[in-house]
Amino acid sequence: MTNDKIGWKGVALPIIAVVMIFGVGYIIGQYQKGNALPQGIGTGDDDFWTIATTHPSWAADAVRTAPVLIFTHSTNCDPCIEQADICDSVNERYSTQISYFDFVSGIDPEAPACFDAYDPDDGTHYIPLTVVLTMGPDGAILWHSWEGVVEESTLSGWVEQAIEYNEQYGSGTYAR
Repeated sequence: MTNDKIGWKGVALPIIAVVMIFGVGYIIGQYQKGNALPQGIGTGDDDFWTIATTHPSWAADAVRTAPVLIFTHSTNCDPCIEQADICDSVNERYSTQISYFDFVSGIDPEAPACFDAYDPDDGTHYIPLTVVLTMGPDGAILWHSWEGVVEESTLSGWVEQAIEYNEQYGSGTYAR
């Protein structure tokens, strides 16, 4: 005689296992894309910074309508050329949702103000400098910056989070 009853454990346990496998796979995929955990707000290395700085007026104005990606570089350094391709690709992907500023150091008059405001270690200025700005709680401008090459997946993850923060705290309209 056979028992045709499977019972709730016989059904529930395989379902739970499948959900866990897909969930872990999704998390790993997001991590590989640079999107595993949303960037927080604070002063840590993985945060959008609330560190006081004097934002250039053009940047403060632009971030009120859309997140901002700023790239300051030279035209002849290898890391700058590599980062230019990355920033152009990220801008192309999010062009309807961000404002993008591309400044050549030593040529564009806005470049020195970028280093003065957004140097991540507040020390010697190195190119390329890449910056993401967005709106935060209570009208605060949140920012994060890097000197050197930033992987495209990492930069895309920060831009996506900036867009989410803008939708939550800013205009969310992307009217430029």
